[in-house]
Amino acid sequence: LPRVLGRPRLLELREALATHLKWAQKRAGWVAEQQEYWRAQNIPLVQAKIIEHGLACLKAEIAWLEQFLQDLDAPEARQLKQELRSPVS
Repeated sequence: LPRVLGRPRLLELREALATHLKWAQKRAGWVAEQQEYWRAQNIPLVQAKIIEHGLACLKAEIAWLEQFLQDLDAPEARQLKQELRSPVS
């Protein structure tokens, strides 16, 4: 991916992914709170399963975003290490 995108686009992509990750984490927190509230209300099983499914989807999305961000950082980290090892002219 870094070879396809130039550095400005890569930074823009990373920023967008990080912003979306923060949103997904906040949303997952809110859904978890709602899940606890509705559990105390004795809701029907179908409603509980819908809430559970929403939370599972958000958790999967968060894990995917975190991995994507790590994958984006990996090539840059290797490049930086190589630059630090090379002699300065």
